[in-house]
Amino acid sequence: ALQPANQEKALAAAGKEIDKARSTIQPAEGQLEKAKLTLSKFTPAPSPKQLANSKSPPPPEKPGKAPAQSTPAAPIFADDFTSLDPESWDIEAGDWKIADGHLLQSRGDSKLYRLLSKKAHPQDLHARLNLKITGGDVFHSAGIGFDGHGKAMHAVYLSVQGAKVQVALQSAAGSFSYPNTGLKSLPLELNREYILEVAVRDRLLNVSIDDKLAVAFNLPADRQAGKLVIWAFSATASFNKIEAGALAPGFQLINPDDHSKSKDKPLTKADL
Repeated sequence: ALQPANQEKALAAAGKEIDKARSTIQPAEGQLEKAKLTLSKFTPAPSPKQLANSKSPPPPEKPGKAPAQSTPAAPIFADDFTSLDPESWDIEAGDWKIADGHLLQSRGDSKLYRLLSKKAHPQDLHARLNLKITGGDVFHSAGIGFDGHGKAMHAVYLSVQGAKVQVALQSAAGSFSYPNTGLKSLPLELNREYILEVAVRDRLLNVSIDDKLAVAFNLPADRQAGKLVIWAFSATASFNKIEAGALAPGFQLINPDDHSKSKDKPLTKADL
């Protein structure tokens, strides 16, 4: 242990070292305050909104929500019609050609003109077709078919003249039936592109126009998956793109009873 005299000498020496350190720190602190003052002259004052944001903690992150399934889960067709691929399509009848990145059907007389896929589609189907009806003799009708076997198919089409979207059932003999429960009146226009969408699970069919549900319909019990069909009747038409494949397992369909009870207002031009 240090003797009292030695303790006093040690304390005095330590005090001198502390005073020396303080004399070094004080000028530096003064220079720091001077620099802060100079910087403040060139820094704009924060806005009230910035102050509020700086004081408020960030909002808690909301639980994620899965996006709506707007495209087929497993596409087997994805054609933007930069060419008419003979490995993918068969022309049954009509004047089909590619122009400016679009598939055109240019015969407008009142006959059925079809383009058929070479591949069969899945039983549970999701397909989207971008189409534009440009003219024709009378009905101005064009659409998409599925479950194609020979002449038979289940079909959905837009009719500008009829102002409707319609489910149609074509028999093996080629005759059509047009069930009233598969019809929805719509104010359609020539030379306007629409997205015609079909989603099928077993017998249940939902038809949407530009992502708005238009028809819910029960198909015949004996339906069998077949070929896809792009078709026109009494119409010239332009087709921009088709995507088709398996319907996602979680895709929610609306049954006809629930759809008929819906209080949604009828679709108008503004809706489309």
